[in-house]
Amino acid sequence: MIFVLIPVYILVSTLGLAGMKASTEIVSLAFFASAICYASGAGIWVLILRAFPLSVAFPVASSGLIMSTALVGWIIFKERFGFSHMFGVSLILLGIICVSKSR
Repeated sequence: MIFVLIPVYILVSTLGLAGMKASTEIVSLAFFASAICYASGAGIWVLILRAFPLSVAFPVASSGLIMSTALVGWIIFKERFGFSHMFGVSLILLGIICVSKSR
């Protein structure tokens, strides 16, 4: 159960960030719903910190969020995702694997 928290944190935070970027107005239902998602991610983050050492939780969760927002930017917002981005995301993924295996 505890290992579900980090993927849920990444998903909820990414949805919140993408929704806020896609919202055309700050005062709108879409922006408000996105802000709620992002704030929920903060609540989940507190649970993650209680369950994992900070030296494991922060690198894994933040790296996962970086990777997911890069992919959402590329797929949904058609942002540039060249070789250097792919290489960087690959290094992040390798780092997540190394850090999570050390637990």
